[in-house]
Amino acid sequence: MSRVIALLTVAGLAVVVGEGVHAQTPAAQPSPPAATTPLTLQDALTLARANSQMFLAAQTAARLAVEDRKIARAALLPSLNGFGQFIYTEPNGTPSGVFVANDGPKVYNMWLTVHGEPISLQRWSEYRVAAAAEAAARAKADVAARGLVSTVVQNFYTVVASARKVASAQESLREAQAFLLDLNRLAPWVELTGADADTMQRMLLHAAGLTSTPSG
Repeated sequence: MSRVIALLTVAGLAVVVGEGVHAQTPAAQPSPPAATTPLTLQDALTLARANSQMFLAAQTAARLAVEDRKIARAALLPSLNGFGQFIYTEPNGTPSGVFVANDGPKVYNMWLTVHGEPISLQRWSEYRVAAAAEAAARAKADVAARGLVSTVVQNFYTVVASARKVASAQESLREAQAFLLDLNRLAPWVELTGADADTMQRMLLHAAGLTSTPSG
């Protein structure tokens, strides 16, 4: 009987060592859990969009391409330029005043110039090049956004699955430790054969995730 208890005790120690990374702190020095807010998938996507250099670069390039197309389109529109002037000449009794070149003591000038190139091949080619560059930049930004979402979703659920596996392993460890304690308490009143002890040892190790499915 003592041999069975020794085997189960060794198995329990192996479980504790194998899962020591995930074991809780001793009850003598409890540490209060940190009050943290769980990270949701939407929060993870928001953080990724704010910190991904590739995504931000693609978005910036797309916005710059939009502005380049607007500038190229503005070059196709007609422009209007105006100029106003007032010239005052000291009068001296003559129509032209002191300066003979002037038309009079008070001269008002205004010029308006309208310029447009609606059929300029160079302007239209520049606009079409800018429009094609904008479409390419938008496509790259869309690819970067889709890739970012795909990567974040995959990694997020990988972490969630890993966390659930850790929680399941910790629960199995607690159950195995409780089983070991109960078995030690019942040891003086229970008689086990060698085969039963081996079977219980395999079940204990399997519950802690250290072995494959136990065989009978």
